[in-house]
Order: sequence, then C-alpha cells, then structure tokens
Amino acid sequence: MRTWRWMARAAIFAGGSFGFGGAGLQAAPPAPNPTVTALSPIDRTAISSYVDYYATLLKSAVQSGRMVRDRRALLYPLRRPQQPPSAVFSEHYASTLTTTLQPLLNRPTLALNVMITLAKARDLATQPALQAGLSNSNAAVRYWAAWGLAQIWPGVEQIPPAFQQAIAAVETALGRETDPVVMRQLCATLLAANPQANPNLLAAAPLVIAALRKIAATYAKAPPDNPQVTADIVMQLHTWLDDGAVLTDAQKNAAMTALTELISFPAQYWNAGALDTASQLQVKRLIAAGLDAMNAVSSTADFSIRGLGAASTPTQVGGILLRINELTGSQEQKGRVQKLFPLVPIPPRIPGGA
Repeated sequence: MRTWRWMARAAIFAGGSFGFGGAGLQAAPPAPNPTVTALSPIDRTAISSYVDYYATLLKSAVQSGRMVRDRRALLYPLRRPQQPPSAVFSEHYASTLTTTLQPLLNRPTLALNVMITLAKARDLATQPALQAGLSNSNAAVRYWAAWGLAQIWPGVEQIPPAFQQAIAAVETALGRETDPVVMRQLCATLLAANPQANPNLLAAAPLVIAALRKIAATYAKAPPDNPQVTADIVMQLHTWLDDGAVLTDAQKNAAMTALTELISFPAQYWNAGALDTASQLQVKRLIAAGLDAMNAVSSTADFSIRGLGAASTPTQVGGILLRINELTGSQEQKGRVQKLFPLVPIPPRIPGGA
C-alpha cells in the first residue's frame, strides 16, 4: 500500500498519467498544430482539449514549480520556433486561454501564474482579462496585467473603441496604484502606446506626477527603498515632456514639488549616513533624473548640479546636500526652484537628516 501511494504521488508531481481533476487518468493530449491557416472542427477540439488539460493541472497544482511547468505548457503552442503560429491560430488559441483562465484570477494561489500566461500570450483576445487584472489585490498580478497590455498596444491601437477603453483602464489604475514597481510599469505601458493614435494620451502626465508625489510622501518618513524604480518613473515623465506633453501652471508646480522632494529627501538621508553603498548609487541616479526632469518642466533655468557623480566621502556628500539646498530651498531660505516657482514649498527636514 505504501509503495502504491508513493508511486501515485510521484506520477502526480511529474505530471504523468495520474493527473488531477478533469485530466483524470488521461495522457497529455498532443499540442495542436499552430501553423494552420483555417481552423477545422478537429483543430478547435484539439486546442480546447490541450488548454483544458493543462488548465486543470494548473488549478490542481500546489507547488510553484508545477505551476510554472503547466504555464509553460499552455504557452508552448505559441512559442515553437520551428512552427510559428498563424494569425488565425494565435487569435483562437489566445481566446480559448482567456475564456478558460480568466475565472481563475479570483483564486489568490493561481492568479499570478494565470496572469503571466495571459500576458505572455501577446494577443488582442486577452485584453479583457488583462484589464480586469489591473484591479487585482495582488501587486504582482497588476504588474503583469499592465505589462501584457503594453505588448498588445500595436494591435489595440487599430481598434479605436478598444484602445480608448484600455487607455482609460490604465489611467484609472495608475491613479489608484500605491506600489512603486506597478506604477513604473503602468507609466511604461502608457508610454508604449503611440501618441499619434490618441492625441489625449499625453494628458496622462499629471497621473505620473501624482504617482511621484505619493512616493515622495513615503520618503518624508523613511529612507527610500526604491530609488531606482522612482528614477525610472521620473524619466518616464521626462520622456512625456520631451514628446510634447504640455503642463498647466498648476501641474508644473505639482511636478516641481514632487521632484524637489525626491531630490531633497534622499540627499538628506544620504548625508545622515542612512544609505548603504548600493542605495547611494541609486540615489545618484534618482537625483540626476530629477534634475533633468526639472529642466524639462521649465526650460528657462538650468537646475543641473555638476560633479555629482564624484561624491563619495562624507565631506563631498555634505557638499552635495548644500548644493541641493541651494536649489530646492532649506529651512527659511528659498532655493532657485522657489524663485521660479513661488508656490513650490521648501522640502521639510527629515529626522536626523538636517
């Protein structure tokens, strides 16, 4: 009896004939032929059988390694170098994946692998599921949903109603997002869309500014743990401005407020000795990106700080803080930013960073 139980478990975790649930004792069905240019009833049945089989295994998997293997199996027909899928096959296969897997997004243990599978399918048929994933409670699921939408933008742009719907969904998601990594991907997803296909797309820049202000608010309370991610978002804003985004005066003040804080707070923590070597390198990148973005917000002044990359000793770091204070303002002394943007407040002093 013990031997039988051991053999059964081994077969199950190996994905062999002792399958789970609906797969029963069935052998794995052969992968459907992806090169067909017209789907016959037999082809459609082959696709359904294949997707159902591995979706059933995915639903029953309890180990992450098993889930990854099932996920790869589901994507295999779309990723065969020697047999590239036809457009007809890709659309129907991705549609079948979406219909089968989207209900599983409600299962916390499966949602991430389901979303990765749908995102990597890179087909328009997955758009509804990807948009639904933007509101998932799991940040990783939201990240992959945004990533997946970026992959299908070229096709969605050819369908104006669907494109407007997707843009609205991403903008709404960015407006409520609190995870910096997901914010970065949402910004990148919007930027991946062709502005020529939607002239109003550049209006999303204020959402990026709002995201930066959320992050800056966390820096006022604790040393930054995501300066590299934040620098990427700052550079997204800079790219938007270079692409022609026009900010209102209120938006310029909001952007400069966020940028001054994102420069000042990390510099203060650095000066207080609260950053390790790796964080210092990332903060340098964040400060440089912030200065470039400031120049993009207002072309009437040069906000760059020369020689920043050479800082290493405490004396040099202190010098950087003084120069940043000259730029962003310190205590009761207004900085160069406030002289050009009087409504931008001077960043407060952080605990131990003055």
